[in-house]
Amino acid sequence: NAYSFASRADVPLCVTLSAITSVITVFSIPFLINLALHTFSYRGQLAELPVLNMLRDLIGYTLFPLVLGMVVRGVFPEFAERAVEPIRKSVLYLMIAVLLLGAVSSYQELLDHYASAGALVVTMNLLTMALGFGLAKLFKLPTPQVVTIVFEVGVQNLSLAFAITFTILQQPDLAVAGLLYAVVMPATALAFISIARRMIGTDARPASAVAPAEPG
Repeated sequence: NAYSFASRADVPLCVTLSAITSVITVFSIPFLINLALHTFSYRGQLAELPVLNMLRDLIGYTLFPLVLGMVVRGVFPEFAERAVEPIRKSVLYLMIAVLLLGAVSSYQELLDHYASAGALVVTMNLLTMALGFGLAKLFKLPTPQVVTIVFEVGVQNLSLAFAITFTILQQPDLAVAGLLYAVVMPATALAFISIARRMIGTDARPASAVAPAEPG
């Protein structure tokens, strides 16, 4: 959502897709995790993922901020309009800071595991972003929606990955790919923001994202 917002892409579409995929994930992740553990015979473990806790996190991380923003937009429309661009710039700087902090905090893990998992992580990241771009182009979507699909398909949920590996499975060694991805993904996503802004146009703004809704 933040990357789409910083790129001037279709934020309502991004929020909607995030909400839908998060709900699907609550039910698909337990099946996929157990399938992977069984397929690769990882210590004979089976995972029991807390569905209710994941739904609670979905509400806390996605729906609550969305509702809060809608309330502010509805009650203080002029303030919301003035705040859009400063917030957009702040979000971009925040994501750059996250990239730098992630690289510093995972420095040793990057050195230890880049040779074995680095190429796979980079390939997954670039491939998923390319697939999102190709899928959106195939359906001839408007450019802001193309950018949104790229981020929605290409940027994975690291918080969920770390919650599963560290808290639920309690196997930190399985988080190596996530740690590498935490550095690779923000770099490619930030690079795509600059490309996306040129694609959309510096002054282009999705009407659904920045203009007051029309009746009906």
